[in-house]
Amino acid sequence: MQNSKLVIIGAGGHGKKMADLATLMKYNLLGFLSMDTPDCIIYNLKVLGIPELMLTDEFAGKIFFHIAIGENSVRYKILNKLGNEHMLATLISPYATVSPNVIIGNGTSINHNSVIQTSVRIGKCCIVDTGAIIDHDCVIGDFANIYPGTVLTGTVNVGNGAIIGAGSVIREKVYIGENTLIGAGSVVVNDIEPNVVAYGNPARVIRKRDFTDKYLR
Repeated sequence: MQNSKLVIIGAGGHGKKMADLATLMKYNLLGFLSMDTPDCIIYNLKVLGIPELMLTDEFAGKIFFHIAIGENSVRYKILNKLGNEHMLATLISPYATVSPNVIIGNGTSINHNSVIQTSVRIGKCCIVDTGAIIDHDCVIGDFANIYPGTVLTGTVNVGNGAIIGAGSVIREKVYIGENTLIGAGSVVVNDIEPNVVAYGNPARVIRKRDFTDKYLR
């Protein structure tokens, strides 16, 4: 994708991180799309408003997008609006260690100092953040968010839309249900059901959770 045209959707902290990563990957970065902060300048790049103007047939196949927004449900909503996951750029840091025997979905980001071991499968529009370790044979569903410093030991299964908080450790062969949030610093030694918040050492379910709940709640 070297020299391909790229627009970052989202102009917050994660958007700026992805702009840095795209630059390292030699994309031709055109700017940001954001309804929250249009017409400002970040890194000498314009933040464009009214994203719908960019999502027309005129741009199909000519410009790639990366959805750089932390909220899993918002990435899901934006991809549905785009309607074509092949317009999404997958961003992989040159400072990450990624086995050649890994499958990574469209629109996912693999950040600096992450380690992805053999036979891992990662879905579309996921975030594998700084220094995360995903060991062999793990499966990460679509729109999941793996926070900095997280360790997933072998054969962990993370459901669609799940969030694994910073510094958490997930024991081998554990299943984390879809849309579930694991709080920062947790140690997960047993399966955790879908649609809940769980944290602690060992992690325990605290309450129910909906996919659209704010992830920092």
